Amino acid sequence: PGASVQRAIERATSVARTEITALTERVARLQAHVDNVDALSQRVVRQAGLDEEEFDFVSILPQGGAESIDAMVSTWDSQMHSDIDQIQVRLDRRAQQLTLLSSVLVDRELARQTSPSGWPLERGWLSSAYGYRVSPFSGRRQFHKGVDIAGKKGDNVNAVAGGKVVFAGRKGDYGYLVEIDHGNGYQTRYAHNASVLVTVGDTVKKGEAVATLGTTGRSTGPHVHLEVLHDGQYINPTKFISRQR
Repeated sequence: PGASVQRAIERATSVARTEITALTERVARLQAHVDNVDALSQRVVRQAGLDEEEFDFVSILPQGGAESIDAMVSTWDSQMHSDIDQIQVRLDRRAQQLTLLSSVLVDRELARQTSPSGWPLERGWLSSAYGYRVSPFSGRRQFHKGVDIAGKKGDNVNAVAGGKVVFAGRKGDYGYLVEIDHGNGYQTRYAHNASVLVTVGDTVKKGEAVATLGTTGRSTGPHVHLEVLHDGQYINPTKFISRQR
């Protein structure tokens, strides 16, 4: 009986050691996975230019554990549970940080897409600036509420920001006009078009063609008259637009 009990103890010990080894390897793999997530997340934070203290993926919780199998046999239950609990806490914390990081990046991209910037023509040049000028029609000094960008008739006129089309059609001296609401109080207008490619209610993306270049309305030649408004007030478009879209 004594030998039988000893063999049973040895078998149980062997099984326990095998289970401990498997659990140890599993914990190590989980730890490596978390480390990889941390490293990737930290690179994203740096590339996005965010505050690394706010999104801290470097600091790790204190960790430890016995190295010998014999020591683990006596402490495996508490140690394994402690290691797994620490990893779970770390994963939960990283999940919260990644959710916040995702929200920040989505908000930033949304702001980039809906903020007026870029150039409305693939090819074109500034033919009249914002501000006071001598009217080409009356010869008198008057205030020009936008910028004129000349180009080739029929070329695409592209939205300088994403948003919702609130006007698309003919409107007095503007000729064929497209007006887009970008949210946050911003609107842009594209006038003197040869044709309109969108309808009221359409959602357009930054860089999407909304009209074709023309000379309708009060115009001396093919160009797009671009206006930028914020809370109903005219703003100098050159503060927002550039040739890089």
